[in-house]
Amino acid sequence: MVEVAGRLATAVAPGGHLLVVGHAPSEVFEHHSHHHAMFLAEDLLPGLPEGFEPVVVEQRPRSVVRDSVRVDIDDSTLLARRVG
Repeated sequence: MVEVAGRLATAVAPGGHLLVVGHAPSEVFEHHSHHHAMFLAEDLLPGLPEGFEPVVVEQRPRSVVRDSVRVDIDDSTLLARRVG
Protein backbone atom coordinates (compact mmCIF):
# COMPACT_ATOMS: atom_id res chain seq x y z
CA MET A 1 0.00 0.00 0.00
CA VAL A 2 2.96 2.33 0.54
CA GLU A 3 3.91 1.94 -3.13
CA VAL A 4 0.28 2.37 -4.22
CA ALA A 5 -0.03 5.64 -2.29
CA GLY A 6 3.16 6.89 -3.94
CA ARG A 7 1.89 6.04 -7.42
CA LEU A 8 -1.47 7.67 -6.76
CA ALA A 9 0.26 10.80 -5.50
CA THR A 10 1.91 11.34 -8.89
CA ALA A 11 -1.54 12.08 -10.37
CA VAL A 12 -2.29 14.91 -7.90
CA ALA A 13 -1.98 18.44 -9.27
CA PRO A 14 -0.18 21.13 -7.26
CA GLY A 15 -2.56 22.34 -4.55
CA GLY A 16 -4.59 19.15 -4.90
CA HIS A 17 -5.30 16.48 -2.32
CA LEU A 18 -4.73 12.75 -2.07
CA LEU A 19 -7.20 10.77 0.04
CA VAL A 20 -6.51 7.12 0.85
CA VAL A 21 -8.99 5.26 3.06
CA GLY A 22 -8.95 1.57 3.89
CA HIS A 23 -9.26 -0.98 6.64
CA ALA A 24 -6.74 -0.87 9.47
CA PRO A 25 -5.31 -4.24 10.48
CA SER A 26 -7.73 -6.04 12.76
CA GLU A 27 -8.25 -9.49 14.22
CA VAL A 28 -11.72 -9.36 12.68
CA PHE A 29 -10.21 -9.52 9.19
CA GLU A 30 -7.10 -11.64 9.75
CA HIS A 31 -8.72 -14.68 8.11
CA HIS A 32 -9.85 -12.81 4.99
CA SER A 33 -7.86 -12.97 1.78
CA HIS A 34 -7.52 -9.17 1.54
CA HIS A 35 -5.84 -8.74 4.96
CA HIS A 36 -2.51 -8.02 3.18
CA ALA A 37 -4.02 -4.78 1.80
CA MET A 38 -4.80 -3.39 5.26
CA PHE A 39 -2.64 -0.58 6.58
CA LEU A 40 -2.19 2.06 9.24
CA ALA A 41 -2.38 5.59 7.88
CA GLU A 42 1.05 6.55 9.20
CA ASP A 43 2.61 3.58 7.40
CA LEU A 44 1.81 5.27 4.07
CA LEU A 45 3.76 8.45 4.81
CA PRO A 46 7.11 7.13 3.48
CA GLY A 47 5.41 6.53 0.12
CA LEU A 48 4.47 10.16 -0.40
CA PRO A 49 6.77 12.00 -2.79
CA GLU A 50 8.49 15.22 -1.80
CA GLY A 51 6.14 18.17 -1.86
CA PHE A 52 3.25 16.56 0.03
CA GLU A 53 2.15 17.59 3.49
CA PRO A 54 -0.04 15.33 5.63
CA VAL A 55 -3.35 16.90 6.66
CA VAL A 56 -5.04 13.90 8.32
CA VAL A 57 -3.22 10.74 9.39
CA GLU A 58 -5.39 8.64 11.66
CA GLN A 59 -7.50 5.59 12.27
CA ARG A 60 -11.21 6.33 12.55
CA PRO A 61 -13.34 3.89 14.53
CA ARG A 62 -16.65 2.51 13.31
CA SER A 63 -18.92 -0.42 14.07
CA VAL A 64 -20.05 -3.14 11.68
CA VAL A 65 -22.28 -6.17 12.04
CA ARG A 66 -20.66 -9.45 11.04
CA ASP A 67 -22.60 -12.69 11.44
CA SER A 68 -25.20 -10.83 13.54
CA VAL A 69 -22.51 -9.58 15.95
CA ARG A 70 -21.53 -5.94 16.33
CA VAL A 71 -17.78 -5.49 15.87
CA ASP A 72 -15.69 -2.35 16.31
CA ILE A 73 -13.07 -1.79 13.62
CA ASP A 74 -10.90 1.10 12.42
CA ASP A 75 -10.58 2.67 9.01
CA SER A 76 -7.20 4.18 8.15
CA THR A 77 -7.46 7.68 6.72
CA LEU A 78 -4.66 9.57 5.00
CA LEU A 79 -5.31 13.00 3.51
CA ALA A 80 -2.29 14.78 2.08
CA ARG A 81 -1.97 18.02 0.12
CA ARG A 82 0.47 18.56 -2.71
CA VAL A 83 2.23 21.79 -1.85
CA GLY A 84 4.32 22.29 -4.95
